[in-house]
Amino acid sequence: MSKDIKYTDSFGTEITFQQAGQMERYHETIIEDGQKRVNTYTNGSLLATTYYVSSQGEMDQLLSMDPNACFNLKLNLARGYTISESLCYENRLLAGYKKFISDPSDNLICLQEYFPSSGSLVTEKWYHDNDGDIVYAFIYNRDGSCFSIEQFQINDPGSAIMANKIGIDPDITFTWSGFEYYQNAEPLIPN
Repeated sequence: MSKDIKYTDSFGTEITFQQAGQMERYHETIIEDGQKRVNTYTNGSLLATTYYVSSQGEMDQLLSMDPNACFNLKLNLARGYTISESLCYENRLLAGYKKFISDPSDNLICLQEYFPSSGSLVTEKWYHDNDGDIVYAFIYNRDGSCFSIEQFQINDPGSAIMANKIGIDPDITFTWSGFEYYQNAEPLIPN
């Protein structure tokens, strides 16, 4: 039975156990017999435990022992895309859910977040250039249609493109040609 413990601050910088004890918030990463979990502490008290799992069965088993657990589940898909899911439970009830989609270059291209308390689903997508820099951020309406596009290369807060004006307003040069994946919240993974 092997056990490896590492401490990090909120920025992911490795710290000692003694430094952790002096911090308001820190993370304790434990890898025991191949199972990874991260305990998050605030003011010396355990706030949450996140387990890194590879199946629903693992989640169910751990949830029976820890009804307030969080889980990270990573799936590698065809064509090099990756889905990472983050699920948090309170008393075995889903309290939060996030789905992250990364492209073959490991750029985050989509985040979908579900809020069980309100039933709302929020989706954002990002378009990256060849260097991996974000060029556009796409924000969606509740019905899944694109609401607005933030242009990261322009340092003007008023430079957002209202999606319903594309093809109508002659001052908007952006077109959906080549950006079909971003036109709607679904699909989460490009075709």
